Amino acid sequence: MISKIIMKYYSLLNEEKHQRYKSWEHCYKFFRKHKEFLTEEQKDHAALHLAFYLASWGMYRGSSFLLQKDYKVHKYAIDVLLDSKYDLLWDMDLSNYKLHNKYSELLFKLKSELTNSYRKNIKYINGEEKDINITDTLSTKILLGTIGCIPAYDRYFVEGLKFHGFKYRKFNQNSFKELIDFYNLFKDEFNRLKIKTESDGLEYPEMKLIYMYFWQVGYLLDESNKISSNDLEIIKNNSLEFKNELNKKNTPIINEKDVIKNKSYKIPVWKMVKEAVEHMDGEFTKQEIKDYIFETYGEVNEGTIDCQILIASVNRNSRVNWYVNKKERISNGKYDFIYDREDGYLEKYYPDRHGMWEIKRIDGKYCVKKC
Repeated sequence: MISKIIMKYYSLLNEEKHQRYKSWEHCYKFFRKHKEFLTEEQKDHAALHLAFYLASWGMYRGSSFLLQKDYKVHKYAIDVLLDSKYDLLWDMDLSNYKLHNKYSELLFKLKSELTNSYRKNIKYINGEEKDINITDTLSTKILLGTIGCIPAYDRYFVEGLKFHGFKYRKFNQNSFKELIDFYNLFKDEFNRLKIKTESDGLEYPEMKLIYMYFWQVGYLLDESNKISSNDLEIIKNNSLEFKNELNKKNTPIINEKDVIKNKSYKIPVWKMVKEAVEHMDGEFTKQEIKDYIFETYGEVNEGTIDCQILIASVNRNSRVNWYVNKKERISNGKYDFIYDREDGYLEKYYPDRHGMWEIKRIDGKYCVKKC
């Protein structure tokens, strides 16, 4: 019964006149209608649609580099998205197993070109030379809003995957394969939903429907929401059915942990933590950092991760901890990349925004102050 969960998401579009979910419809419909932008004016309109959709979906807040740029910054990405070599991704048929490998090959080639289109053309932020970070959340939201070929790997979507026992919850080929398996397990329901959306004026792509389901699951399971016992039962049954199907399958999946497990302990844990932080958007928790490391590198000592998170954190309390351990330290060193808000959430650390904390010995005593 995935339909009932998806309809909770879809029904909001009709219940509220200018609901923000419609931003996806406006953007996707524009790209779908044109596909080829023959004039600079059309490309300009496409960039404007993409920018507003991303803004309404939370990608223009906090430390995002997009916040410092105008909408025309997306024109480089649009040139990549409209390349004819990716035409097959515009009308994917997930029930056609013969095409799955081709879809995967094209999708991750597109992802690479898409991220490079921003990195190569954006060198400065507010007058300073910086390397920008194109997260999986951003790249998948762009792909969902234009071609519709992959769900957006945002917080609630990933929580939905986790609840259903997905082994792979990062944007990679293994996760793509698991999404296809899930779609085909509930193919009849998904097809009925496609017909429903088409009758309403815009046929939703298969990956959009998958996104709606898992996002809604993640949202319903959030502690701040009160999920009904009926909805919880539906979600549990869907999860159990998928887990049972996974157990039946003998199809080998590339285990990325096996590929890198011999290398993982050659990588310092602080670098693992830093890599995890670079993949985060906005606010995040210590547990999200741990989940990323465990999924990427396998078994890593949890206490060591906690220690490295503490060392990497910048705020007054973290500097007090350094004092207790009889160490002096000035922030903005190579280990300073997390800002601890002290409310349970972390952010990427930016000295110009969060300030620099330092410990100094004054009159025989250590004190912590903001520079």
